Amino acid sequence: SDSVPHAGSSGIRPGTGGSGNPGVIYVGDVGYNWNEDLSAGTSGNNMGWPCYEAFGSPSVYPYMNPDNSGCSSIGTPENPGTLRFPLIGVNHSDPAESIPPGVIGQAIVCGVLHQGQNFREPFRGGRFCGDVIQGWIKVMHVDTDDKLIDVIDFATNANGPVFFAQDPSTGDICY
Repeated sequence: SDSVPHAGSSGIRPGTGGSGNPGVIYVGDVGYNWNEDLSAGTSGNNMGWPCYEAFGSPSVYPYMNPDNSGCSSIGTPENPGTLRFPLIGVNHSDPAESIPPGVIGQAIVCGVLHQGQNFREPFRGGRFCGDVIQGWIKVMHVDTDDKLIDVIDFATNANGPVFFAQDPSTGDICY
């Protein structure tokens, strides 16, 4: 049989939307009982689910070892990919446990990258992300290596941001 080459990431729980630059996809990864996270994935990454949620290994998952030989197998032929931790980990109840600290969230959504000149700094060129339950929208900046630079507040009391898009005629971010 013929083999079809493919590229992808593994070890990621079903996400809540994503958008990315060529070769990189940014995903809002809904957590279980502990954290939400935003990740930047490229081909060959392993995001670690269910062995990791955000930056830690939660004790609630020991029975959920992946079918492909368990958590100790990440990076092996049975469970391929380089383990990549998220850019942001948002704790469900304790803002001091979030990375970066100060935010809580329960249903995180990774949104669109702003392109254009109609927004003022520091929002210009940032990736808009939100939390459906907490109702916040933040702007995230990453460097050329997809490392987090900062996270900036954009809006509070937003009415359930579940999807982001940039209006092609005005450049406004819509949700």
